[in-house]
Amino acid sequence: MEFVTIFVNSLKKLDPLPEFHLEQLSGVLSVLLRKLRYSSDFDFQNPLESEEFWLEYRKEILIIFKNISRIAPDLTVSFVQDCMNGLIAGTTNGSQSNWPEIEAVLTMLYELGEVSRVEDACKSTDQGMGKLLSIVLSSNVALHPHPCVQKIYLEIANRYSQFLHKHSHLLPQVLMGFVQAVTNSGSSVKSRACYLFLRVLKSLKPRLGPHAEALMSSLVPVLLDNQQSVSLEHMDRLYLFEATGNILGSDSLSAEQAVVYLHQIVTPILQRMNDVAMEFLTSAEQSVMVANAMTSDDVWQRVGAPLECLGWLSKGCTRLCSNE
Repeated sequence: MEFVTIFVNSLKKLDPLPEFHLEQLSGVLSVLLRKLRYSSDFDFQNPLESEEFWLEYRKEILIIFKNISRIAPDLTVSFVQDCMNGLIAGTTNGSQSNWPEIEAVLTMLYELGEVSRVEDACKSTDQGMGKLLSIVLSSNVALHPHPCVQKIYLEIANRYSQFLHKHSHLLPQVLMGFVQAVTNSGSSVKSRACYLFLRVLKSLKPRLGPHAEALMSSLVPVLLDNQQSVSLEHMDRLYLFEATGNILGSDSLSAEQAVVYLHQIVTPILQRMNDVAMEFLTSAEQSVMVANAMTSDDVWQRVGAPLECLGWLSKGCTRLCSNE
């Protein structure tokens, strides 16, 4: 790729770029896209040495891509959009085998965020970067079964959350994409999804009120551990509690409705903690037996962890906590 790097760097001195150079760059973009694709049998859990080498090579490809996008932004956005249109159509038709292609194109879109001004994309969804983002974020790409595609979609939603703030009609699809990633027991991206969900909800907090009912109906069972198939690490659960707090703390959600949702979460947790306390208070003899049987880990899981979760919940909904 050294020759390509030299060629692209040489074009930085030309303004405007001649038409024949734009045609050459279009061909280069096609080559880069092919080289960005994962192999269908790539081992993400335990990559081979050759696969680790390829990951480093992939970073070099993305550097070249970003350099091209700097000198020919319109060409680059148009190229990614054309590729995306065809791939989304394939996904809509139920195809799952195209995940390397769609992940590569989504990665290009993600990397454009380091070059393009999100403020410019926010101006319109009819052309350029704004249209490209609208196509992707309004699609069902987030529901693609492959974890790689899910993950890069969520990363895009986080990187371009300012765009979502300006074009809130796209929010239902994006938010449900996050819920899908968090609650899908077969997903290997849950941990990253919980963290990104928190970041996105913080950014979009003023816009969340109209979507609270749909979000809470999916999140409350997870927060209360009712969906035992959705196993979360403790830190991921904390992210999810704070994310939920941001929903309840949105100024676009009435305080009365927020309190209803808050009680749905807090009351069962406090009841469980009360049940633990009652185990110790039933009788002196029983309390000794229970105390001896319970380890410090048991106490943490049944009392300490829930208390910490409630603390993180309160971080997002300070307006309710200050009024209560």
